Amino acid sequence: MGTVAPSPLWYLTRGTGAVVLLLLTASVVLGIAGTARWGSARWPRFVIGTLHRNISLLVLVLLGIHIVTAVTDTFAGIRWIDTVVPFTSGYRALWLGLGTLALDLLVSLAVTSALRQRLGYRAWKSVHWLAYASWPIAVVHGLGTGSDAKSAWLLALTAICTIAVVAAVWWRVAVGWPAHRRIRVGAVAASLLAPVAGGVWLVVGPLHAGWARRAGTPSAVLARVSSPAPASSASQPSASQPSSSANFPSRFSAQLAGTASQSSPAADGSVTVTLATTLSGGTTGRLVIVLRGQPSGGGGVAVTSSRASLGTAADPNLYRGTVASLRGGQISLVLTDTDGSALDVSVRVQVDAAAGTVTGTAQAAPSTARANSPGASQ
Repeated sequence: MGTVAPSPLWYLTRGTGAVVLLLLTASVVLGIAGTARWGSARWPRFVIGTLHRNISLLVLVLLGIHIVTAVTDTFAGIRWIDTVVPFTSGYRALWLGLGTLALDLLVSLAVTSALRQRLGYRAWKSVHWLAYASWPIAVVHGLGTGSDAKSAWLLALTAICTIAVVAAVWWRVAVGWPAHRRIRVGAVAASLLAPVAGGVWLVVGPLHAGWARRAGTPSAVLARVSSPAPASSASQPSASQPSSSANFPSRFSAQLAGTASQSSPAADGSVTVTLATTLSGGTTGRLVIVLRGQPSGGGGVAVTSSRASLGTAADPNLYRGTVASLRGGQISLVLTDTDGSALDVSVRVQVDAAAGTVTGTAQAAPSTARANSPGASQ
């Protein structure tokens, strides 16, 4: 049994992105400590300053790797110009552009630091303070662009980094109070409001079904893992047996479990992977995902076409469609019923190849788009 194998470059891109967030957080915390001229017997001020500079340089090195792997991995079609000029990419322009903006801020800090003697302390300090904005921008970029936004480990990592920065801000506000009281009160207010606003955006955005399409993923990219396959006549509702999704929930969150099987290679070498699952918990029903493609290294399958169906045990084809995006065990489906009502379904699966089983979760919500399903009138 094979699963769709992401490119090794994709793993390297997401891995370096996570490490950059950690190091950037450490750099910001150390920078805040430096502004208060904090030091101790075990942590002299020069050690704090040296760590801050070296970690910042390491951030730039890892950012270089992050960018090279993202551009080299042809899945998203990111261009070199997109890594320099913000908001010009055809792939999730806003969220990728925020990452570019954060990079530009960090590079400007590095350049002005190298020219600090010529620019003067005041000009350098102004740019240095501006560079602190790269941290929240980078956080939003990672959640908006990254494919791991729904992963528990990334959410936990982001929460830890946020807590660290907020705690550092509060500590800095307390040091020297009540001097510059208005600025300090504003900093505390911002540190409270920003995480709340970010949490609300996270719930209605990256954590919500259909984010890949709403975030600005090009249709050409989505089509790489979703080539509509003609449904067999057996799967088409007949005129004497009309199907209706009226009694099936259009919004649910459920557990899934079932079988995972892979066919023998066809004449062209392609194989078909079928995930046949039963839903329980938030709703009951059946969800079937079929992926077809060429076997790839690591036991995976390079998907060239797909189809999916969702419904009840009595009528498992109430909704039909294809895979909109696929990254490892994260699958986004766009399904429609015979009336053209569309659902965005977000699926997370874990496949046990040895046992031939699959488990996971499925979340569905009405799609903002209305499309013609295979059985809808034209």
